[in-house]
Amino acid sequence: MLLEKGANPRTKGNNGETALHFAASNGHLHVIKELLQNSDNVTMLLNEADEDGNTALMYAAHANHPLCVNELLKSGADITLQNVNLDTAYSIAVLRKNKQVQMIMERFIINQLMT
Repeated sequence: MLLEKGANPRTKGNNGETALHFAASNGHLHVIKELLQNSDNVTMLLNEADEDGNTALMYAAHANHPLCVNELLKSGADITLQNVNLDTAYSIAVLRKNKQVQMIMERFIINQLMT
């Protein structure tokens, strides 16, 4: 992969998007796993926001990629973060009517409350 060739996963796009944002938006679960596995600060990577305050979890929720949402949550993404419009990943999923993503997040929240 590109990481093996020395690519910098911290490079950002025009709106501050990271490689993790792009992978989450496009449903590339294997890339998400690779980026997280090779990160020296997983929490920072997971919760890094673009210029509009959107995290990788928000990108995955918006694009309706439930497997990516699940992986990001399992890895420690903060479900409570808000973007500049005060939307969370969950509210984005609701607005986009992404039912499977909503259910994954609801289960995650319930599990958090139960532990």
